Amino acid sequence: MSTPTPTVRETGRYTFAAVVMAALGFFMILAAINEWANSRWLAQNTYALFTANNLVWWGFVDFILGVIALYAAYSLWHAGASGAVIALVWSIFAVVRWIWYIPAQPWLSILIIVLAVGVIYTLTRDPHVR
Repeated sequence: MSTPTPTVRETGRYTFAAVVMAALGFFMILAAINEWANSRWLAQNTYALFTANNLVWWGFVDFILGVIALYAAYSLWHAGASGAVIALVWSIFAVVRWIWYIPAQPWLSILIIVLAVGVIYTLTRDPHVR
């Protein structure tokens, strides 16, 4: 049994999702470095969730999410089914995670949520429907 090769439409979906996941993965790693540096970029407003002690914890969360996103992008780039599943789960988790940042960084949060929802839509829509 040979595995069927993906159609042009399917590889286009995977390519879009891979590029977005790679961009989000690099951003999450940069956010982790920024949080470890205890920058005022994130903690400009004093919310209980964004205190200096929690920035280290959020840095580890963002770093792990960034590495997972980069792996999903790599797998999607090679049309891997595991990358699609990981990207879907990651995107759902990222939407929930960035909802917590809306009070501190509304535009950044909305941008990342929209990109994550775009990945979810791209990977779950039926490729045979125009």
